[in-house]
Amino acid sequence: MQEFHMSAHHSNKPVEPIAAERTAKLFEPVHVGSLPLKNRVIMSPMTRTMAPAGVPGEANAA
Repeated sequence: MQEFHMSAHHSNKPVEPIAAERTAKLFEPVHVGSLPLKNRVIMSPMTRTMAPAGVPGEANAA
């Protein structure tokens, strides 16, 4: 089965998967002001408030 991703404009045409070289920077450490972060992946605060006990789980990741 061939993997494909839908583009932002919801076309039915398959688009190429994003190359690892283009996304690697997402997983590098970064400082935002004086706050050190392990990576550039951020979870929305709204997701946390909708999670049981404030801890996001599988259902929040969908």
